[in-house]
Amino acid sequence: MTMFSISFKYKKSQYQALIRIIKEREEGEKEYRVTIMNGDLEMLLYGNHILKEKNGRIDIQESDLPHHIVELRAVIADALESFHAEEIAN
Repeated sequence: MTMFSISFKYKKSQYQALIRIIKEREEGEKEYRVTIMNGDLEMLLYGNHILKEKNGRIDIQESDLPHHIVELRAVIADALESFHAEEIAN
């Protein structure tokens, strides 16, 4: 299992998260488990900490989630995509 860390900004503060690839399919789709290195944000994300990649993009569409959780997932997804883009560039 691959694990790495990313940095992201949420509500004007900088945070760190550990990302672990938990599933990687032949079609290039992946599932990531997110662990935020901040207790309050980790509790906020609890139960919604799995991000799925489809067609090279992180799918964050969850219509039944509260706005603040969707926003947090979106910020983490953007940081994860930036991490991958930087990784490919190097």
